[in-house]
Amino acid sequence: MNDILLFEHQKNFDRTRTIRIGLRQRISKHEIEKIFEDYSIDWNSFNYLFRKNVEKIQFIYFQCTNNQEAKRLYSDRSTLVKKYEKLEMTITCLMESIEEIIKKSNKPELSGILSVPFSNMIISKTVPKKGERNNAFANLVKDTLNITNNQVRSIKIK
Repeated sequence: MNDILLFEHQKNFDRTRTIRIGLRQRISKHEIEKIFEDYSIDWNSFNYLFRKNVEKIQFIYFQCTNNQEAKRLYSDRSTLVKKYEKLEMTITCLMESIEEIIKKSNKPELSGILSVPFSNMIISKTVPKKGERNNAFANLVKDTLNITNNQVRSIKIK
């Protein structure tokens, strides 16, 4: 995930009109252009993320000519994924930049970012059920920082 976020940050994509395509099967640029020929796409903006550890292109990025076209393509994603299911394709939009998320915060002094170290200990844990995640997160913070319940205030994460 770090590689993806770093790549997207370095390329400085226009998040309002950039689409990320994930493919598990190999495909040519010409085949991609045929799949998305009904959409207005700036093919000069075509980029891809090549993952060295898997030796293949993991994601393809391109920009639609405008935000409305990007929204149309994104809303048609389930139809496209079903039509080309043999490619095992995913169509996603880019996440907001961290700067934008911070700007939207009403009380930045109450905001924070949790950084979890990449280790076997963390990876081997299973993700709790949705209703249990907030408590599990609060317990993780308390256990990691070795603090008591009255030393931390947790808020509901939606």
